[in-house]
Amino acid sequence: MRTILGIIPVTAVFLILLSTRLVFTNQHPIPAPQEQPATATAPCPAITIISARGTTEDPGEGRLTTIASDLANGHENRERIPLDYPADLFPYSVSLFKGIKALNGLLNMSVTSCPEAKIVLLGYSQGAHVIGNTLCGGAFAEQGIDLRIGDKVTAIIFMADPRHVPGKSFNVGSSTRSGLFPRPDSEGCDHYASRMQSYCDSGDPVCDSGFVQEVHRAVVEKYRADAVAFVNRLLS
Repeated sequence: MRTILGIIPVTAVFLILLSTRLVFTNQHPIPAPQEQPATATAPCPAITIISARGTTEDPGEGRLTTIASDLANGHENRERIPLDYPADLFPYSVSLFKGIKALNGLLNMSVTSCPEAKIVLLGYSQGAHVIGNTLCGGAFAEQGIDLRIGDKVTAIIFMADPRHVPGKSFNVGSSTRSGLFPRPDSEGCDHYASRMQSYCDSGDPVCDSGFVQEVHRAVVEKYRADAVAFVNRLLS
């Protein structure tokens, strides 16, 4: 079993930054997937919950399992989909690319097959990076996904987003600093502000450029109830 680090150690930050230079200087957009019609044997869910786990977490929902479970338990006719991507620390840029490609395809397929389904996106750490770039733009995503797809997303939760910037209306937590890879205005997520909450606390090494590893590990459970309540309001 792979070790769940839960944080990116300070000693690894330089290597990550070096790795991700390729991300921000070689932005090759991913191709749009072919539309896939819904099958008669697969009824559409009312709610689709997609979770993108954090760096080095085992395949599945990772720390986001508790939030996904709380949401699923409160609604009928829902499905939970863990995003199938590496969530690797090295090479981070390759993992990010594969995550964006996977989410782009999944969103296109979901919207095409089940256009009435409400989509909830949950992202922790690197998973938030994947979701943010897919929706809002950045490396491997140009200006972000087509708004005809993006506007089908009902709710978005970021936990410890590496691209966090202070001062946004959707921010929650005590953070006052930018993350490892702050998102510029040209790749901003303001279009989704009313549907998004981004949680980050002071000292987090990933979203606040701090040095307190436990802050990063604890963010999901700390804000679990608040995130679930926010999503449920949007689903109601």
